[in-house]
Amino acid sequence: MSTNSVGNSASNLAAMIQELRSENEQLRASMQQLQGGTSMKALPPQSFDGNPRALQSFITQVRQYHKANEGQLKYWGEKVANASSYLKGDALHWFEPFIRDYSTHTKKEDMKQATQDIYAGMNAFEEAIKGAFGDVDEERQNERKILQLKQTGQPLNTPRSFDS
Repeated sequence: MSTNSVGNSASNLAAMIQELRSENEQLRASMQQLQGGTSMKALPPQSFDGNPRALQSFITQVRQYHKANEGQLKYWGEKVANASSYLKGDALHWFEPFIRDYSTHTKKEDMKQATQDIYAGMNAFEEAIKGAFGDVDEERQNERKILQLKQTGQPLNTPRSFDS
């Protein structure tokens, strides 16, 4: 083999190696973007059984879990399907007709309108679950709590005069 052909082979190999390295970097960047950037670990939400006192915690845990797994839950209905997989008891009984409709139809156009609406996004799911299990009179209950507040002792830094 001549020295010239060995030199050409070596330079061809070096060029191919550089091309593969570049392609590898691009694939890693694409993969990281699909996975939502940095990989944050979040525990799956605890199951929700319909207890109104646990509803907001459930919603917060679901949001955190979805944020950590954004790259994996990107198609229509996937986030709601994931959230509904953590329902049990009364909450599952309430949502089961939607799950059945969603899971038995491959096209969303074939689903009932109510199912399409609730699977359209997490905001619709949250509104629906709050409507079913949230505190019906949350605002009035909070007003009552404010009215029941009482001062139980002397303020520590009471101004002695209001001179300016």
